[in-house]
Amino acid sequence: MNKGAGKIIDYCISNDIGTLVVGYNKTFQRGTDMGKRNNQNFANIPYGQLCSKLEYLCELNGIVFVKQEESYISKASF
Repeated sequence: MNKGAGKIIDYCISNDIGTLVVGYNKTFQRGTDMGKRNNQNFANIPYGQLCSKLEYLCELNGIVFVKQEESYISKASF
């Protein structure tokens, strides 16, 4: 998680990105149907931990961190 979050922050810094927007939905990992093996891999991703590390690193580097709730996005757009 640390390495992945660090790479994202490094990318933001090198490309002069001042705002990082992260989409979040509490139940996005539930009810997936990608096959048994892919479901096992996908459901074990600690997405909340990644978001908290990104938020901390953004604060240290002066990047605005925005957590966007997006549970109804797919229903609103066609």
